Amino acid sequence: MRISVRLGLLAAAAALGVANAAQADMSGMVGNTIVLSGDNDQQIKVQLHADGTYQTTLGGQAMKGTWKDKDGQLCYTQTDPAPQEGQPAEFCAQGMNGRKVGDAWTQPGPGGATMKGQVVAGQ
Repeated sequence: MRISVRLGLLAAAAALGVANAAQADMSGMVGNTIVLSGDNDQQIKVQLHADGTYQTTLGGQAMKGTWKDKDGQLCYTQTDPAPQEGQPAEFCAQGMNGRKVGDAWTQPGPGGATMKGQVVAGQ
């Protein structure tokens, strides 16, 4: 995967919100799809699975790994493909506590762009 695509995914995932909670509730997103779209109309889809794995897709390219609630944040550890040398394997997104199907929001994205997020039913 090109570095710019991976960095875009990391930035979008890291910018999912701004709130922090001691114990986050991710149950409304498990088994559903988080859809992020930017000014360029590209969509990033994140799917959290009940077994603690995830898949992120952008432009037909997928990244996989594991996810967990860490100090009230949704944290991803990428395993496939393995991160390139010098790039972090783990990144965390704040503000996902309690999100569920039907929720929609806007947030700052990479390079000053505006990102739209929503949780949609199913995977």
